[in-house]
Amino acid sequence: MNKPNKTERPQENNQKGNKKIRWGKILMVVFTVFVLLQFGQQYIKYTEVNSEIAVYEDKLEVAEAKYEDLKQEKSLLLSDSYIEKMAREDLGMIKKGEVLLSPAEEKEIPTLAKDLNESEMNH
Repeated sequence: MNKPNKTERPQENNQKGNKKIRWGKILMVVFTVFVLLQFGQQYIKYTEVNSEIAVYEDKLEVAEAKYEDLKQEKSLLLSDSYIEKMAREDLGMIKKGEVLLSPAEEKEIPTLAKDLNESEMNH
């Protein structure tokens, strides 16, 4: 009978231990890669959301500026002086006691040359 050699058993145990260590290392590497991929995906999503937020913030600034312009225009349109100006210019309205002067049409205006000829004949 062969007596087991004391040095052989530790080698068998070492091989089993090495296999356990190898599987543990492989599992650790796989887990690490998985976690890194998850972080990468989350970072990509984070940057996409941040760029989308920037776009909406720009749109908000434009809308707020337009709102302020419209508020000013509204206050102008509702002011008495603007209403009076529009009534005078667009509708030709006048206040009591005023006389409306309007420019003559082009066909109603005699030409300068014609007027000069007539005045020369009269002298």
